[in-house]
Amino acid sequence: MSKSRTTNYPRWDELPYAGESRPVENPEAPFAGSWTTYFIQLEDEKWVSTFTGETIPFQVRHPSTINWEQQLTVVQ
Repeated sequence: MSKSRTTNYPRWDELPYAGESRPVENPEAPFAGSWTTYFIQLEDEKWVSTFTGETIPFQVRHPSTINWEQQLTVVQ
């Protein structure tokens, strides 16, 4: 595994995905630019997708209410 020239740690594109033995050759292809970007906004006390206009069927938590240290241990 090589190291980035500007950092002393490996870059994300130099690491294999989970369950893989080596990094992908081109992590952006073939779907680069084809994924839809979704934005949400609060309307009448409900979160709504600005892409579809539909109400999001789950509660969106404010980031300040999330214990990020605890969440990190879950994904590690």
